[in-house]
Amino acid sequence: MDLSEFRMTGNLPNSFGDLNQLLFVKLSINQLSGSIPSSLGNISDLIYFDLAGNNITGYIPTTIFRLQYLNLLSLGRNKLSGPLPPGLASLRSLSQLLLSLNNFTGPIPIEFGNFSSLQIMYIDNNKLSGAIPSQFFNATTLHEVVLSNNKLN
Repeated sequence: MDLSEFRMTGNLPNSFGDLNQLLFVKLSINQLSGSIPSSLGNISDLIYFDLAGNNITGYIPTTIFRLQYLNLLSLGRNKLSGPLPPGLASLRSLSQLLLSLNNFTGPIPIEFGNFSSLQIMYIDNNKLSGAIPSQFFNATTLHEVVLSNNKLN
């Protein structure tokens, strides 16, 4: 489902997770607001989820950790906040994690050194702080990392 740049407004309803046959969701560059529905975790075969360039607020729901086939998670250019969830590292198929230009705070989780397939990670332009965990440098599949414009040591 590609509805990017479709001038959509409003919230994603919790019933969004009832669309459990979806593999590909691209809702980028719209005017969507509200939070990511926790029911997203019900779309068990989801491979691609792009919600970048909206006005999404709140946290990344922990139910997203159920999406074991997820290859791309793109949530950049929103208003998401809170800490980066360590559980993202449990997504074994994830190859691209794009979380730039949000309001994430706190340290980079140590678990981010445990991604098994991650190749690209953009977590720049947030409010992350602290040291970059040494485990992070052991991620052998990681080819491109952008961490700029945070408060990292």
